[in-house]
Amino acid sequence: MPYTKDSYQHTIDHKGRVSLPAKFRKANSSTHYDTYKITVGLEGCLAVYSMDEWEKFLERMGSLHSNPSDVRFYQRMIFFNACESQLDKQGRITIPQELLAKAKIEKDVQIIKMMDRIELWNPNSFQEYLEKKKKTIEEIVEEVGG
Repeated sequence: MPYTKDSYQHTIDHKGRVSLPAKFRKANSSTHYDTYKITVGLEGCLAVYSMDEWEKFLERMGSLHSNPSDVRFYQRMIFFNACESQLDKQGRITIPQELLAKAKIEKDVQIIKMMDRIELWNPNSFQEYLEKKKKTIEEIVEEVGG
């Protein structure tokens, strides 16, 4: 089986457009194949969801008990920052400047395929994030029970 990569580095153009790798785009459904939902992610990244995965995410959000104020705050931040973007003919999505600023993305962007989303990172922020995590993979696996 050939090696395939799930992380790429691209450049954001002056209009806030970034090309999504073709293999990441294939994961979207046929009914919404060109539409994505973008919002703030965890640890300083942006989260990009296919519309199918966004629907599943909404179900998970709806199952959270909304009494704790932190849950309400989390939901508000996710939905307040959420926007829709459609692929253009070159396979690019447009990201609003406000979201790019929240993730400190200026020119270069690290694109990482996660299980249910695509994450967009400022490459320096991602490196800092990795360096802060001082644990080995083995230590993490033991903690999470994998």
